[in-house]
Amino acid sequence: MDLPMFPLGSVLLPGQLLPLHIFEARYQAMLEHCREHGDEFGVVLIERGHEVGGGDIRSDVGTVARILDAHLAAPGHWTVVAAGVRRIRVRRWHPDEPWPHADVTPLVDTDEGPVDALGRNVGERWTGVLNRLTVVADIATTMGDESYAGMPDVADDPRLGSFQVAALSPLGAFDRQKILATTSLDRRIDLLIEMLDDVIVTLRAARTLGGDASPFAG
Repeated sequence: MDLPMFPLGSVLLPGQLLPLHIFEARYQAMLEHCREHGDEFGVVLIERGHEVGGGDIRSDVGTVARILDAHLAAPGHWTVVAAGVRRIRVRRWHPDEPWPHADVTPLVDTDEGPVDALGRNVGERWTGVLNRLTVVADIATTMGDESYAGMPDVADDPRLGSFQVAALSPLGAFDRQKILATTSLDRRIDLLIEMLDDVIVTLRAARTLGGDASPFAG
């Protein structure tokens, strides 16, 4: 499948909203194309370099984004809200004309099927992930980080919920990319437990040292 692509310096996860301000001419043309042909485009992380001017290195795992709203904010300036809907793997990049595009294929978990059938106490470990996220939110809030006020509920299904937790957690782009690219729910839960434990240790240390706000805020 040949899909229009939007390389970014951040990771889009399934279930996550993506606000965009589009002003570059080729992406305005891409937006028009997408709105005429299904409202979808791919998003991948720029791992090194800058997309403008070329020469960037892009991740081979990304997310399909579906346009939810788009309006012309000013001449030549579009405000767009999209949502991550499913994962993809890039098989081959084409030349960036008239806009970046690539051949992509769906990326799915290798351990598909009922969560209860996976073993290793997946349900119990998933509850542990949610509990850790609550701890992160509580500590960060006491330190003055207001980003967790009104935190949305996480899906009951850990296949989607694992990506939502990664989006809500103060993780770096490469940690989020690791979560995105992991094709095992079982392994993804393990990674989230490891990452959230590290975040909790960092937050508690910062609070002990008298920090007034989460070191991850802003």
